[in-house]
Amino acid sequence: MAVDIPFRREIAFEYGRLEPIAPGIRRIVARNPGPFTFKGTGTYVVGEGEVAVIDPGPEMEEHIAAVLASLAEEQVTHILVTHTHRDHSPAAKALKEATGAPTYGFGPHAGGKRGEAGVEEGGDWDFTPDVVHVRAFIAHRREREAGVIDCLKAGIETVDRMVERLYVGLNPSLRRAAGRSVLAHLIDLTGRDIVTADGPATVEAHFRLRHKPR
Repeated sequence: MAVDIPFRREIAFEYGRLEPIAPGIRRIVARNPGPFTFKGTGTYVVGEGEVAVIDPGPEMEEHIAAVLASLAEEQVTHILVTHTHRDHSPAAKALKEATGAPTYGFGPHAGGKRGEAGVEEGGDWDFTPDVVHVRAFIAHRREREAGVIDCLKAGIETVDRMVERLYVGLNPSLRRAAGRSVLAHLIDLTGRDIVTADGPATVEAHFRLRHKPR
């Protein structure tokens, strides 16, 4: 299943300033621009007075201070983390300590190992939510897994070709990260005896379905 991902290069914002972007939704952008964050991680605030903070952001004193200052007259009741890359979840700890709000999400980080070099922003193995929400995480994993299996059914056997099909319109600088994600699914499918490779399961390998997925 191909996903059209438009890459919008224009965004109006000011670092450290909480700004409305839609009714009931505000955003403050961290000063951590890069290939995976674009201009910077967006921390979102939902509601007014009593608010939920989504993706507190990286462990940057400047960003954490800006978030807390912006919400000084409001009560943070929920802290939600969509995923545990180090540009999204580490600030949850400081925000929780300052506000007492519980954290919600899935953690610690599920991929790779602490200290392992990677092409993405790196995993947050220290984030442990107060309330674990796995349904959305599992749904996303199953959707991407189904896309990988569809590629194999169509005779697409390599990681690079799968990335082309699954990530339509992807920024070229993110292709390697997307490949790592696809490979992770292929390794998992291989371990479950659904997929086989012509050698070690690497980005250069050719993969095929061993039998119908169970």
